Amino acid sequence: MHSIEHLSGQLRSLRLNSLSQAAGNLIAQAEENELSYLQFAQQLFDHELQSRNHRRIEINQRKAGFPVEKQLEEFDYRAQSSISKRQVNQLLDVQRQLSWPVRDNYDGRLIVVS
Repeated sequence: MHSIEHLSGQLRSLRLNSLSQAAGNLIAQAEENELSYLQFAQQLFDHELQSRNHRRIEINQRKAGFPVEKQLEEFDYRAQSSISKRQVNQLLDVQRQLSWPVRDNYDGRLIVVS
């Protein structure tokens, strides 16, 4: 029987880095929840894809050189008279209706991904 360390090494060789770090926990969860092989495979690949997307977005934001990350909740509508809070909320409603991709920032904030 192969060990978790051996499996993690193989995953790193395949450049599945996030999966190599989380393999032990994911295996334990799968055993605890009695997942089928298909469910377990989906859980593994979902984890790796989410991690890659998160990392890709972080890298792109860093490369873009944005000075600071701004949140919509922090926006000062009084200082910017060219758009009202109602207009922003209407755009958010349209976004929800069109189901534009939204990324969870892993801290409760949602960010529209274009």
